[in-house]
Amino acid sequence: MLHVVRKCKTLAVVTMVLALAITLTAAGCSKSEESPSPDKNAVVSNVFKVEKIKVGQKIAGLEVASASVDSLEWSDEPGLAAQFKGEVILSGTYTHYENSPLLDHEIVFAVDEASAHKLPRLNIDKRDNLFVFTNHDRAEDELGPGGSSGRATIVIDNFNIYYVPNSDSLNYAELVQVMEKE
Repeated sequence: MLHVVRKCKTLAVVTMVLALAITLTAAGCSKSEESPSPDKNAVVSNVFKVEKIKVGQKIAGLEVASASVDSLEWSDEPGLAAQFKGEVILSGTYTHYENSPLLDHEIVFAVDEASAHKLPRLNIDKRDNLFVFTNHDRAEDELGPGGSSGRATIVIDNFNIYYVPNSDSLNYAELVQVMEKE
């Protein structure tokens, strides 16, 4: 009888060890790999709120290099001057104005819908998605003289939002390269 009791105790211990091993194995199998924690400074969308912008934050893959938010006497909406670092490829249309009262000799690039999500966009900004080039001479050499226009795929850097509510303020960027021009 003692022999049977020892076998029962041994069997009970073996059963508990096996049960524990199965439980631990099952817990280990169902445990998913930990995904990397998201960048706390990243904004998934390209649209952002003026009160949330911070230097070092990434919006639409571009890093906020500087940001200045100003309260304006004549508007309930704040003004914003923000610079974004990082190159981005955009497609759209360009127009090189000649003798325009507002745009003088500027080259304006209007971003198309296919590229619009690649640039940061202020949530209260209702202006068309366009900008002028900070390096006008290079843009003129690559895109054409005054009066020219067309479609192009370009690379820009140093995108700047200059938003003043109820005004004709323009955004601007540095032309890095013209990849394709029609």
